[in-house]
Amino acid sequence: MLKVTIKNAEGQEILSKEGEQEIAFLCERTYEEGDRIVVESSEKNLPKSGAECQQSVM
Repeated sequence: MLKVTIKNAEGQEILSKEGEQEIAFLCERTYEEGDRIVVESSEKNLPKSGAECQQSVM
């Protein structure tokens, strides 16, 4: 399980999504200083090495 949460500078949750295979969402909000992206994962189905991971950043 993978969970991605966007929090503002005060720690309030702006958006949170979770899924088993992938997560897709759109946040129509402008970044403000102190905003955070929090990524949490369970150990289930994690790749054995970093070579098995793909990362894309927009």
